[in-house]
Amino acid sequence: MNIEQAVIENLRLLPTERQQDVLVFIHSLLPFDPEAEIKAAILKQVIPPLQQIQNFHDGLPSAIYASQLLRSLQVLSHQFSDSACGQVLQTLDQSLSPDQKWGCYTVKYYQTVTHLLSELIDRPRITANDVQSAIQTIERISETMTQPGIVTDQELEDYVEA
Repeated sequence: MNIEQAVIENLRLLPTERQQDVLVFIHSLLPFDPEAEIKAAILKQVIPPLQQIQNFHDGLPSAIYASQLLRSLQVLSHQFSDSACGQVLQTLDQSLSPDQKWGCYTVKYYQTVTHLLSELIDRPRITANDVQSAIQTIERISETMTQPGIVTDQELEDYVEA
């Protein structure tokens, strides 16, 4: 019997509340992996509001999910600014935040971003090429996947000033 099996066998003998204490202790001994941490955060805090925006894209609920998404993007891109995923989140935040621009994008935009982030966090190791490709994709679709006839606050101000 190896050490892992012995730990599991002994863990099963403990009462349930003590098992959790042991697992927390073991987790504290593991090295901190910022990439795994941000991947988990993306899966928990970014993907769900992206999916909800797709479901309610033209109605009021999408504003609620967009607000959640923007807050998560700002916090995570700041907290993990030096990581590969953090750079991608920063680019996404910059494409959605200004002048309520999140409302100008099509459902296809949100589907593409969701798929892009899902693929990125599923990779065992994220390379510089992966990051560059993701950023370029976000920049490209930010220019092409907008809804016709939607005017941003900045465009309206520019029109009024002219």
